[in-house]
Amino acid sequence: MKKIIIFAVLFCHFFIVMAQKENFTGRVLEPEKNGPVAFASVGLLRAVDSTVVQSEMTDKEGRFAFSGVPSGKYLIKIYYVGYREWVSEELVAGKEAKDLGDIVLQWDVEQLQSVEVVFKKPLFEQKLGKTIMNVESNPSAAGDNVLELLRKMPGVLVDNNDNISLQGKSGVLILIDDKDPHLSGDDLVNFLKSMPASMIDRVEVMKNPSARYDAAGTSGIINLVTKHVRTNGINGSVWAGASYNGSWGTNEGFNLTGRAGKWVLNGSYYYMYQRSKTGYDGETCSIFQGDTVRQTVNEFPDELWSSMSKFGAHGINFAADCYIDSVNTLSFSYRANLFNADWTSSSKNRIYYNNEVVTSFLNNSESVSKHGNHQINANFKHVFDTLGTTLYADVTYSLDHNKSISDRYQPFYFGDFQTESYNSHYYGVSHPSRMHVATAKLDFEHPFNDRLSLECGVKTSFVRNRNNSVNYLNDSLMESKSNHFIYTENIAAAYIQANFQPDQLVTIQAGLRAEYAHVVGNLVTTGEVNKQDYADVFPSLQIDYQLPKMNTLSFALRSRISRPDYHDLNPFVDIDDSYNMSTGNPYLTPEYTYSATVDYSWHYMLFASVGYSFTRGTVKDILYTDKLTNIKLTKPENIGKSHAMNASLFANIPIGKWWMMMWNVHYALGRRTFEYENRTVSSLVSEMQLFTMHTFTFCKHYSIELGAWWMPRSRNMFGTTKGVFYAWGGFKASFFKDAFTVRLGVQDIFNNNSWVSHSAYPDGTYSNMRWMHESRGVKLDLTYRFGKQNIQMRQRRGHDDEFDRMGGGNTGGQGGQGGQAGGQPMK
Repeated sequence: MKKIIIFAVLFCHFFIVMAQKENFTGRVLEPEKNGPVAFASVGLLRAVDSTVVQSEMTDKEGRFAFSGVPSGKYLIKIYYVGYREWVSEELVAGKEAKDLGDIVLQWDVEQLQSVEVVFKKPLFEQKLGKTIMNVESNPSAAGDNVLELLRKMPGVLVDNNDNISLQGKSGVLILIDDKDPHLSGDDLVNFLKSMPASMIDRVEVMKNPSARYDAAGTSGIINLVTKHVRTNGINGSVWAGASYNGSWGTNEGFNLTGRAGKWVLNGSYYYMYQRSKTGYDGETCSIFQGDTVRQTVNEFPDELWSSMSKFGAHGINFAADCYIDSVNTLSFSYRANLFNADWTSSSKNRIYYNNEVVTSFLNNSESVSKHGNHQINANFKHVFDTLGTTLYADVTYSLDHNKSISDRYQPFYFGDFQTESYNSHYYGVSHPSRMHVATAKLDFEHPFNDRLSLECGVKTSFVRNRNNSVNYLNDSLMESKSNHFIYTENIAAAYIQANFQPDQLVTIQAGLRAEYAHVVGNLVTTGEVNKQDYADVFPSLQIDYQLPKMNTLSFALRSRISRPDYHDLNPFVDIDDSYNMSTGNPYLTPEYTYSATVDYSWHYMLFASVGYSFTRGTVKDILYTDKLTNIKLTKPENIGKSHAMNASLFANIPIGKWWMMMWNVHYALGRRTFEYENRTVSSLVSEMQLFTMHTFTFCKHYSIELGAWWMPRSRNMFGTTKGVFYAWGGFKASFFKDAFTVRLGVQDIFNNNSWVSHSAYPDGTYSNMRWMHESRGVKLDLTYRFGKQNIQMRQRRGHDDEFDRMGGGNTGGQGGQGGQAGGQPMK
């Protein structure tokens, strides 16, 4: 490790002598007094079609800078409320940097009385290594929760069990405003379901995150950036929505921002309620000594739709930022998410012995869950000099508490429900949990000159998760299947990263991150304690090369880690019915992934990517069947290693100014080798996804969206999944100078979003399952905005990271090296 650190330092030092100046710079001034104009919107546009390539906001000195611009011809447009729009002459990039000097804006009397939004964000933007969805530009997102929103993100798959995968791989790290909520499994799913999509400004998908991000997430990171604004005075929005998919749902809320002097205050509240039905059927079969034992569930059509869920959530957000002076900014925030969930289910189960029904039983269950998630954050930013040397400090405390109670009643019958029940089981489960998370981090950035910058930082996190689960059978305590489990984790990390450009065509980012983890699983019930200590180094390298005529080639190497979820480490036994159970594994170890990708972009419209990854210590749920009792136990295991190849093509093509089409195709092929019941098994896995979305804009303030997602038949480790097709549409209309917006969405137009899987295990057990839910529905959202509408989103320029709330950034994430795809012309 010492050699690696020395090499990284020497490697960075070697490039200190290299330089490249920023392509375009300038300073914006007001007329008469020639004072600086802060927070003016500055856009870099392609000269040929006025498409936005990068966008900035001027700093407090009125300065702006665009760097890393590929060769080509461009225009610069500057807009600020009350001033006339300023447009540059045609500029040519690829030569020496050009300083536009002082730009003096002129008053516009008409604009003082009528203000419009300057930039129209595209629905999707594509940067090298990052795909962005601007939620406000998505008409079909009306009434969606965040989990539903992710289903409409290219490359993201949400399966029938609400597991999230990226580019065909599991192990996705979900961030909220660049911060890890430290939730997993059902807790994470319920959290995403409880947050309306209207609270999200944009979704960022990062396949190759840099060293400044946590190394967790073997397939990448999905960052959900919530809405915050930066304008003088008071502004905000209120919204209300309703949905119907066989059951009614609702969501409403408000967002309010006020700025006075050095202070900016932001607050929001939302409430949402959803109710939906689900259905499932299937069979599981085992062979023992020549005899076939088969269990079916909801075998006949009238038994299919047997589950109902109700979900209600409240959300509160508050943020305060103080611009102490020109170099110091202090921010505070609080977020609370409170939700209740009720779930009822009734299924009919039949046990066949050599094709004859020998017994049957009902599985009637009810579950009530109350969940709360709170987070308090404070961060500080200090700028040392005009070069941009900056220090960031951040501390966060989170509390997550959950209390769930579930009851299952299972009466048994001879034959096919032909007699009075001869026996019955009543299972009761109490499952309270409480988790505390504290994190602190320090980041430092130092630009040596216009060509080289160095970043470094440290971070530590402390987690304590307490679960006290109790199982009852017929009102008697099941001591062998109840436990009190305490999980503690401490992770300490440090990183160093250099960004440099040896010439005008090449940009290199090299980073090294080291993490040490101390993990303790304490099963209080038995006194068993399992400790793990491990330290790892995660190098990363990305090289971007600007080819002629707006072509870009990129090469990246990454290593990532996926630590076991808290639930996967908890040996608590969850009883589904008398024949099916699941449990955790306190001896799980992390899985490690090493990947290489090559990306190519053409004219910011076409993006192609190919990659290879190797994973060791792969974690998968394994089904074990007791041949004597036919009881099946699902348990996560470190099973072996896997190799995978993937390729994707993303095209964002404007057909005139009224039609924007987006296509994304992804294919993954791999092989997994693992040990199963003392034998070595090798299986081929494959997956393909096709995603398309078309947005039609007419009469300036109206748009229609049509989208579809298709996954053909895919192969997983133990079987196949039948192809799935999902289509949706949306309509958006804006009135009163965009102050009032109506969005109408139709989900699953053809009502065929069902999952059908076939699994065959090496021990001879096989299963066929089908899951369905009420996915076809209509959703309506009404939004009214008041105050200033030239919204300036909070973002630290050039770094979409953990300090999104500190201000002084660009608009909507459109800028940065690599630009955007399919941008809309500036008005």
